[in-house]
Amino acid sequence: MISLITALLILIVNIITTEYIAKKKFKALKTYLIILFYTLTMIVVARYIIPILFSNPNTALVFIFLSWSYLFIFIYLYSNIIKSIIIIMAFSLTHTLFINGFIYHLFILLFDDYLNYWFIITQVVIFSITTPIIIFFINNTVKEIIKSINFIHKKTVMFLPLFNFFIMYISRFLIDFNSVFVVILFYTSMFIMIVLTYFLINNLIKSSDNIKTLNSLVYIDSLTRLKNRLALFHDFKTKFKLQSQFNLFYLDLDKLKTINDKYGHIKGDVYLKKFSESLIKAYNISDNIYRISGDEFIVISLRNSIDINNIKKIIEKHFTCQHRFFGVSIGKASYPKEGKTLDDLLNLADERMYKDKNNKE
Repeated sequence: MISLITALLILIVNIITTEYIAKKKFKALKTYLIILFYTLTMIVVARYIIPILFSNPNTALVFIFLSWSYLFIFIYLYSNIIKSIIIIMAFSLTHTLFINGFIYHLFILLFDDYLNYWFIITQVVIFSITTPIIIFFINNTVKEIIKSINFIHKKTVMFLPLFNFFIMYISRFLIDFNSVFVVILFYTSMFIMIVLTYFLINNLIKSSDNIKTLNSLVYIDSLTRLKNRLALFHDFKTKFKLQSQFNLFYLDLDKLKTINDKYGHIKGDVYLKKFSESLIKAYNISDNIYRISGDEFIVISLRNSIDINNIKKIIEKHFTCQHRFFGVSIGKASYPKEGKTLDDLLNLADERMYKDKNNKE
């Protein structure tokens, strides 16, 4: 009974930690009922089915397997990506394994027994103190990692807490905890390893933030905050060529020079910013819009059918500036039907944009 209560306590701590960090897909009641049903199912599996399948199952191994099986339930219940949930679970399971193992080995050495309710009470008290701290650190590190760092760093961050967990788990079977000194030395070493992991992750976040800042300087237009010409060439090589088809729109503002000559370049900059905002709303995208020169913009859309005249009307509708909108000329080229290189698409769309402009004049 004590072993079952201990296992349930550890599961509850891990579920609470995940619940605080992850983003729920469903209402709280549905989430809790599914977790409760799954937990009851795992209890039945552990108590009745596994002993039938295996004559002498390793209790610790069974518990670890059942604990990690919650990954599949969490993937269903929460909207975070799989890497995110694995990171959260690895941090949380390392925490519970550390506390449980430390108290277990101390009770065995000091009292020669752990199958009593004081063992449970001690864990409850320590988990009550440490779990909010763990949740705080995960909130302030893992969430930043998930949304900000690059793919390689994200894999590294996922590996580090997993490495901590398995090192701690395997070491418990390899070390003979025959004295209090060995117990304190082992868990102090594990604590230092966890702290070092935390600081290493923080350094990865900082270096990733520095990379993002540099990318912002290189690839972002300082006035409109849209991507720039260099970003367009980079994105075409890295992601757009992987698409089966897309449309490239070449846009040129009409009579921007009139605004600059009559009202000054500061008013002209405001005009450009307002146009950029209306452009995002018209195409309903923000990531694939580029300002490649003073009054020239590129939009890459994965939608097949976009009516240019309709886009112009939507842009004008969303354009909010003290000066009236003088219009925009647009040319379109389709990939790969009308061009397989960026230069071919730009030249064709540019040619059609000038035809649109000349027709107005």
